[in-house]
Amino acid sequence: MQSDGAGLAWTFDDGPDKTVRSSETWAFDPSGQMLTITSGSNAPDQWRVGESRTLGDGDSITIVLEGESLENGRTVIARKILTRDGNR
Repeated sequence: MQSDGAGLAWTFDDGPDKTVRSSETWAFDPSGQMLTITSGSNAPDQWRVGESRTLGDGDSITIVLEGESLENGRTVIARKILTRDGNR
């Protein structure tokens, strides 16, 4: 895993009639095993890369991130799964 602090923009469904838009900056450490995600004025989040796999085409990747997140004012154990399926 490598990243020079690339920006990502997200649009996703977060429940009935709730569309969320956000932007984040992702930067992997030199080992590729830790990821720092920065979003707006929020404190950076640290995530461990639990799994990473690519397909032979080189365009498809799945990354599983593990860490902690804040939900309703409480710290919870969290997992993020990001899949990029080719050029779709």
